[in-house]
Parts: sequence; C-alpha cells; structure tokens
Amino acid sequence: MKNKLWAVGIAEAAGVALYIALFAFLVEKISLFAKGFAPTPMTSMVLFLLAFSVSALICGLIVFGYPYLLLMENKKREAVKIILWTAGSLAIILLIYVFVLVGV
Repeated sequence: MKNKLWAVGIAEAAGVALYIALFAFLVEKISLFAKGFAPTPMTSMVLFLLAFSVSALICGLIVFGYPYLLLMENKKREAVKIILWTAGSLAIILLIYVFVLVGV
C-alpha cells in the first residue's frame, strides 16, 4: 500500500480534473441550448451557489473520501501523503492546461 500512495493521489487529481471538464462541457452545452433564457440576478446567484456547492461536495468526496477512511484506520501519515500527492498532481494538471492547451 505504501508504495502506491502516489498512484492514489494522481488518480484522485485526475478524477477532479475529469469532473471539472465534464461540468464545464455540460454548462457550455446547456448555455447553447438555452440561448434565449435571461435569468434574473436572483436566479443567477441561486444557480451559481447551488452549482458551486454541489461541485465542492463532489470534489471534496473525491479528494478526501479515501484519506478519511485511512484516518479512521489510524493511518494518518498515509492519508496526509495522499492529500499532498493529490494537491501536487492537481497543480501539475493546471500547469499542463495553462501551458499546453491554452498555448501560453
């Protein structure tokens, strides 16, 4: 198990990145479908906060679900290492996106 902590972190980061890409894709397609829809400021705020809250919950479960189980098994060091690997992997994915996909 100890040797595979990096793989779990990378997989969790990939899961978060995939979720974000899927969410962005769906929002873009929905906005194209609802071209004539002009929400009020109140509706916009509610939609944004609901989407943000659901996204925070999903990303939190992806990133902290397995480390939480390890923490409950008193494997604190492994849980922290996975979270650090996930954070580092997400940072690398962000850099790849900025420098390669965006073309900076």
